[in-house]
Amino acid sequence: MFLCNPEHATVSSNQRAREERTYPPFSSAWGNFLRREFNLPENKKKESAMHPLTATFLGGLEEVGMNCLLLSWQDNHLLIDCGLGFPDPSYYPGVEAAHPCFERLEHLEGEIVGIVVTHGHEDHIGAIPQLLKYCDAPVYGPEFAMKLLGHRLHRHHLQTPIHTTQPDDIYPIGPFEVEWIPVAHSVPHSCCLSIRTPLHHIIHSGDFKFEMPPSPRSPNPLPRLGALGEEGVDLLFCESTNVSVPGFAGSESSLYSGFEDVFLRAKGRIFVVTFSSHIDRLHLAIELAREFGRKIVLLGASLQRNVHAARELGLLQLRADDIIDLNDMHTISPRRLLILATGSQAEPFSAMTRIAMGNHKVSLQQEDSIIWSSRKIPGNENAIGYIHDQIVEQGARLYHSPQYPVHVSGHGFREEIQMMHQLTQPTHLVPIHGRQTFLHEHKLLATQSGFPAENIHLCQNGDRLSLHKGEVTRLPSWEHRTVFMANNSTHPLSEDAQRERRQMSRYGLIVLSAQLNMQGQLSTPPQFSLMGVPVPKENAKDWGEMLQERFEESPMEYKLSKADIEETLRRLLGNHLRSAYRIKPRIEVLLHQT
Repeated sequence: MFLCNPEHATVSSNQRAREERTYPPFSSAWGNFLRREFNLPENKKKESAMHPLTATFLGGLEEVGMNCLLLSWQDNHLLIDCGLGFPDPSYYPGVEAAHPCFERLEHLEGEIVGIVVTHGHEDHIGAIPQLLKYCDAPVYGPEFAMKLLGHRLHRHHLQTPIHTTQPDDIYPIGPFEVEWIPVAHSVPHSCCLSIRTPLHHIIHSGDFKFEMPPSPRSPNPLPRLGALGEEGVDLLFCESTNVSVPGFAGSESSLYSGFEDVFLRAKGRIFVVTFSSHIDRLHLAIELAREFGRKIVLLGASLQRNVHAARELGLLQLRADDIIDLNDMHTISPRRLLILATGSQAEPFSAMTRIAMGNHKVSLQQEDSIIWSSRKIPGNENAIGYIHDQIVEQGARLYHSPQYPVHVSGHGFREEIQMMHQLTQPTHLVPIHGRQTFLHEHKLLATQSGFPAENIHLCQNGDRLSLHKGEVTRLPSWEHRTVFMANNSTHPLSEDAQRERRQMSRYGLIVLSAQLNMQGQLSTPPQFSLMGVPVPKENAKDWGEMLQERFEESPMEYKLSKADIEETLRRLLGNHLRSAYRIKPRIEVLLHQT
């Protein structure tokens, strides 16, 4: 089989010269649209008379998540995915999520003809409600993703046309022709995309892996991807998440023995903690629960919602008596309970986090077994480690990867990424999805396999590429800005608010209260309230007289107005704290006139 033959990894521009490439005939609807809108003859016009295809990266190239790509051709624009990011809470305190700034899209020339979705994870569909505030466009995507999106739009009181796509079908969306090709990933109906204009053919990998050995519930995209590669692919956008991990990610079916071993050993309740959208993982746990005579409890709103959606689509087979309510758990022996819970990333308000912290109706017991069936998303390692400590300190048994075979990644490893290159045989490659270290490692992998380095294009958020006559060039970048959303807030956080939060999370807050007399002098020493400041509060008793003395010694030009006095007091206290304690807390000044 040609997949693993190294000679097929070498891709030469000369091998598939642009002028020698032939194109499949347009589908009738798509061809009629193009001939009507762009006055195209039956055969394609010469490229010199056509506009280039441009790609603008709105997100997903400097972080894990927040994936969003804009394709443009002849003033028609197509968005690929529109996801949320989940910033590190240690650097972005109180931030629940982030998304690209979409304001620029309001001023695009032409029309956004559609939003196409590769799969239903939050980092690919989660920001669509925010996007729809700036543009009105239909959404196309696989069935499970559209089901989840429908719930999300309903919660935001938004409406837009939603079109459910079928595997391997081809859809004309404006001047683009889009095909959804099913791939294996950790959410049902995941797809990569084949996108054509009359003169271009690109493939977007989405999130994928090639299951080895194949799972009965997973698709086999290899023949179709190979056929598309033989037809000719100008540009491949390929994910980079696990590019540094050698080998293959592994098959979902390989987890059965690991899960079964826990079910055989368990003397009490079993918890399975995983992503609420990982329906195949939930299916495995549910099948074992039936086999071992355990009733199922669902903990977490997103888990209950996703299980309901999966049942409606026939992805999970659950009988009414398989599930019991949380309030009825006490009527069932612990040896007969399976609890499916959210919180695999130690989210503060998730079910498993609250259980571990003692803030839930369910409390841990010494004979509980917890299967932690997910990876640690970069940035969440410390939080997850802390919750793991809480679990084992309460006497429960914790099973997690890699110590126990209870998880396989939904993202392909190095060999699978190489296989994607070999199957699709692109002329140009753009690594996507992940931090810059991932993207640079992806380039290194491709060049080691023989891919021409000059045809690999590393980009950052805001960068723009032009594909024309088989060549890729760089266009002026857009200014890129990330919008941060605070917990339960409907308004984004400004950059100033972010800086203030970071300052307070690191050094705390001091409120300085001072009484001014009619001459603008301090009538009494200032008083201080300390919140989260790494200094004993009794130390503040010595600051008042010191600050009053230094204020009186300050030149008059620093005391001409109330604003001047506030700034002088803030500066004097700040200088003292930096000198004496090496800290820079947030300082707020309250002045009272007497």
